[in-house]
Amino acid sequence: MGTSIVESAPNLSLYTEDVDWIKIEDLKGVLSQFEPVHLHPDDPQYKVQWNGLRTKLVDGIFYPQFGKMRYIPGRLGYYSKFCTIVDTKDKVRYEITPDIRDLEFHFAYYLIEALGFSGCTNDDKYTCDRRIHRFNKLKIDAQAELITSNGKLKEFREPREYLFSLHDDDLGQPLYKNDASNLLVLGARGGGKSYSFALMGVKYELTFHGARNSDRPIGKTSVEIGSGQVSKSSELIDKIVLSNECLKKEKFGAYGEEGDDDFEPCPFYMWMDGSYRVNNQQNPWIQQKTVKKGKSWKKIGRKSTLYHSSYSTNKKEGAEASAGGRRNMIVYEEIGLTALIKEVWGSNNAVVRTDSEQYGSQIGIGTSGNIELIQSTKHIFTHPKDYNCLIFGKGNGFFLPAPLTNKDFKDENGNTNLEEAYEYYIKRREEAKMASDPQVLIAERMNYPLSIEDMWLGGSSGYLPDKEAELREKELIANNLYENIGQAVELVWDSKVDSGVTYRIKPKSEAKPIYNWPLSPNDPTHGEIMIYIHPEKLKVNGLLPNDAVIFLHDPYVSDELDKGGSLGASYAIVNPKYESFGLPSYQIAATWISRHPHGVDAYNEEFEKLIQFYGNPVRNVWYEANRGDRFKGHITKKKKNYLLCLRPQFEQGQYIYTRNATQTGYVVSNQIAKVTLLDGLRDLLLMDVGGKLLIETIPCLFTIKQIRQFKMDGNFDGVSALQGLPLAIKEIEHYTSNRQQTGVLHSISKNLVKRLRPSYT
Repeated sequence: MGTSIVESAPNLSLYTEDVDWIKIEDLKGVLSQFEPVHLHPDDPQYKVQWNGLRTKLVDGIFYPQFGKMRYIPGRLGYYSKFCTIVDTKDKVRYEITPDIRDLEFHFAYYLIEALGFSGCTNDDKYTCDRRIHRFNKLKIDAQAELITSNGKLKEFREPREYLFSLHDDDLGQPLYKNDASNLLVLGARGGGKSYSFALMGVKYELTFHGARNSDRPIGKTSVEIGSGQVSKSSELIDKIVLSNECLKKEKFGAYGEEGDDDFEPCPFYMWMDGSYRVNNQQNPWIQQKTVKKGKSWKKIGRKSTLYHSSYSTNKKEGAEASAGGRRNMIVYEEIGLTALIKEVWGSNNAVVRTDSEQYGSQIGIGTSGNIELIQSTKHIFTHPKDYNCLIFGKGNGFFLPAPLTNKDFKDENGNTNLEEAYEYYIKRREEAKMASDPQVLIAERMNYPLSIEDMWLGGSSGYLPDKEAELREKELIANNLYENIGQAVELVWDSKVDSGVTYRIKPKSEAKPIYNWPLSPNDPTHGEIMIYIHPEKLKVNGLLPNDAVIFLHDPYVSDELDKGGSLGASYAIVNPKYESFGLPSYQIAATWISRHPHGVDAYNEEFEKLIQFYGNPVRNVWYEANRGDRFKGHITKKKKNYLLCLRPQFEQGQYIYTRNATQTGYVVSNQIAKVTLLDGLRDLLLMDVGGKLLIETIPCLFTIKQIRQFKMDGNFDGVSALQGLPLAIKEIEHYTSNRQQTGVLHSISKNLVKRLRPSYT
């Protein structure tokens, strides 16, 4: 019996079962302790006051709360007063300082716990130093921090318990004697995870050069941001860059205007050099500036460094992107979109530790709905101890439920009314249950999770642009546009015409194209050949090139749909080679989506007609070889093997494209190969073609629905066919002759080139 998507409501106590959810008193008073000082740089008190503020931001402070004292991490004050985020209101984007809520307190505490917090200098009763458990083995000079003024052993408290507790006195500076740990945070959208860990985590580390308290000599630090999708990690770094540039504004303590002779940015502004773009290992973003000393120019600065890595789907290159370096902090943005996260995590384990200790932290953040198909992320989250991650609740990473992210249920001190927020989302779910499409409830649960299980529901994998697909789907459905774009045709062999094939347009009363996905019992399965761009429209100088289109084909094997069989899916895509001649690059010219009532061979016969109708493109029929024996057999029998693509390969460690002259079709041998192709397909779907994204031009409703609902472990025949397109484009790039005459091809990104490095043999 399967699991229902309508589960019993999760217990509200699960949100806070590990520690009491923090309550804040006098938030305004807390944050006022970190206000920037506005003085002229020549004022004798300028450096004194900024140095004092720096001490607060590094050490943190103790502040009165509920009649006692609460430790306030300095990075929380830094985030609130010296960082900038971009917010949207009434469709207008504007820059603001972040709101501080209970959630940001938690993020700050978890960060310093992960970095090795071990108590405070003036605490004469308690320690969080785990060395106390092996006290007898410690050296004498290390014992002082573990012994009270009366010579007794201090009582041990867990760091998290200590940090969340109220104390009787100001206990001084924080200590960081514990080994660092890792941290994994997954959950609802809108919780500020990305901004918090980008600015309160990475930017803070760079600004204060990894300092843990103000008595530690300032040195330098090395941090890293990465993702399996470069766009995600780039967005995170852009947040840091913007926030740093905003420190040139007066509100943050800058004096004057940039360009003035007496201009001084905020003392916490970072003068950075180098590149922050992906794979910057040879030219990292480094804290330094070039100044003139005497007659020469010199680079000065603390040299704290940010690296930006792509954890691509190339197993070796992606997993070892940081190998050989040393990092004090690594942040994985949208960790669930990194297919190789186990390999990356294992490789980077050596980057954040020595043989005897871990000194840096790996921090993964992710959004529910972008992770459900990445089993590696789920495994790390549900087995945090195995990966030295902080443990929460009943043995998981930190789960962020939707009620804790909603600003509408926070009071003036940032405290969440959990009961009201919880009831609000329960009501939303009850409304979602009433929808005719079960996907509505799935999406609600996945994007606004109330339990950990909600995060693992089926839906978008994050591999393909589902949001863009959803918008295109709505556009096609409006006024039944999808029914009026293409023509259903019947193709007939005819030796009397040049093409060898004639066609008859089927009237709408007769045609039964497949529009829906998933198929319902009343949907047709035979389908129709649909023509969207006629071969006549693809002629160049009056002739149809024999490579005017690229054919993509997903074979099916079983004739029985109810016994695991699938649909056949075939596409004719306009070759971008002829863009300069006015042909509509990358557009779908025709589709053949069907399960033929007379079996696989009959389907292949119709597909053969379609191929010939568009000019029999040599070596331009792309299909998955490990599923295409019957299709290849059909083509071989007709002595048309010249139509089939040669097997693509990539030389080990090189971007040099080669192909096997004896084998046809491409091989998808494992998940890595599949993800590689999907990454390439995503890039193509989001490519600009004539002022629109390619996905916005797709005419086939069935295809759009498959892209929107795609799951790695499902049967998505249209996507399986389209995934061969990145390989076909690489073939064209490498083997097109007379490029000057035919026009320059659209360039696939360098990142796609790198993703396509693995061999598919």
